[in-house]
Amino acid sequence: MRASYYIEKYYPLISTILLCLALYLLRTNKLIRHLYVGLYNDTFLTTILSAVSIIFGFLLTAFSIICQSNSKPVKALHELQRFNELINYNKVSVKWMFYNIILTAIFLLSHHNESIFIHYDWFVAFWIYSIIYSSLLSYRFLNLFYKLI
Repeated sequence: MRASYYIEKYYPLISTILLCLALYLLRTNKLIRHLYVGLYNDTFLTTILSAVSIIFGFLLTAFSIICQSNSKPVKALHELQRFNELINYNKVSVKWMFYNIILTAIFLLSHHNESIFIHYDWFVAFWIYSIIYSSLLSYRFLNLFYKLI
């Protein structure tokens, strides 16, 4: 396997870890603290929930379009037996978007009552991680999708 395959496969994970690490290390920065406080806004969280739901639906639609497509790039993927990799990219993106819908809904319903969770900061940190990771996974899949169609 070529290095570009591993870069393509793992850049969402590596980028997410680096971004989350940077957010953690810079958590005392005035701008980062202001952004963190901005998360606790019903309108902002509702907007994120809507956006994540739309992306979730689009990923499922893109999946069905690719499966039914007879374009030359899709036929080439079938011939090279790499079509399943593309399907797996979509599957992982869709799963993480689904997790984000659930986590964002929980965050939206619970951010007024932080005492519900024992380790609420860990929950928020995981939510931020999942938002960043799923966004990069979706970008990766959609980038491939537009090259195939």
